[in-house]
Amino acid sequence: MYKLKLPMNIIEEFQHNCYDYLHDPSHRMAKVINGLLAFLVVLSITVIPLHFLGEGFGNLQSNLLLFDKVVVTVFTLEYFLRLWSAPDPARYAFSWWGLIDLVAIAPFYLGEMGIIEHPEVFMFLRILRLFKLGQIFETERTTIRRRAQDQHGAFKAFPNEHILHVAQKHWVAFIGNLTFCLFMMSAALLSLVFLIPISFILGLVVGSMLLVLAAVMFTKLWLDFNYDLIYITDKRLIWQERELFGSINNEVSYAAISNVKPNDASFWHWLFGYGDIEIETAAENGHMTFKNARQPRVAVQFISEIRMETPGSVRNQG
Repeated sequence: MYKLKLPMNIIEEFQHNCYDYLHDPSHRMAKVINGLLAFLVVLSITVIPLHFLGEGFGNLQSNLLLFDKVVVTVFTLEYFLRLWSAPDPARYAFSWWGLIDLVAIAPFYLGEMGIIEHPEVFMFLRILRLFKLGQIFETERTTIRRRAQDQHGAFKAFPNEHILHVAQKHWVAFIGNLTFCLFMMSAALLSLVFLIPISFILGLVVGSMLLVLAAVMFTKLWLDFNYDLIYITDKRLIWQERELFGSINNEVSYAAISNVKPNDASFWHWLFGYGDIEIETAAENGHMTFKNARQPRVAVQFISEIRMETPGSVRNQG
């Protein structure tokens, strides 16, 4: 009887882990998985120009097809694991993010079945994989809001400390810097394609260096976007900046804040709902700017209201 129950327990545990890692990324492994998936999305977009080079570059097209199969296999496995581990699979399948997961893999299978014959249409549909980045970002934001008392990065709330709001980066900050990262990845891949036939060592060295540089840039960009935050609690203000190796936390008391204001006075700020949060403190060199924040006026309102209620604050003294 024990032997019959053991496989089911293993399956249930695996299903539970799939849910934690794919639907609720508050675990360290889940964040690693999301980062790898995001990098794979970016890399799969980067190789698109290589598809238009034609057949005059050795085994390039066959290697690209092999790469596409690997990417689609990973995304397909992820999609079915998400579907299988979701509390309500049907609801997930027809949800916005469920459809995005389907769009990430559908073009490849449609092309294999001959339904999509024009390569331009096929490549355009592959660009839609960028929506998967939005899925990962939104899951991270939801996790921070829902599990605000748990550790995120290097920050951990004190006992009886309540997080009232978390100021986060807007996706505009990520997309803008991602463009240069995509350029670096494309340059790395093109170096491998064009330089290796001329000089294998030169092509390998240049292409590898550019690819490593692009990977480091993407990692830094990913960490900055997801972990550069301002935690607004009922006791203090915590400014977290994530670096490649570790993070920097600055704690600011509300009594030390002399002024706080949003800086979003431009058409693009208004259109996309982002801007800077400027905080001035009584300390020397106490001007801090949190750039490209989502809804900066909401964060400023929270800080201002708490300052009004804080005894001994600069504003209350005035």
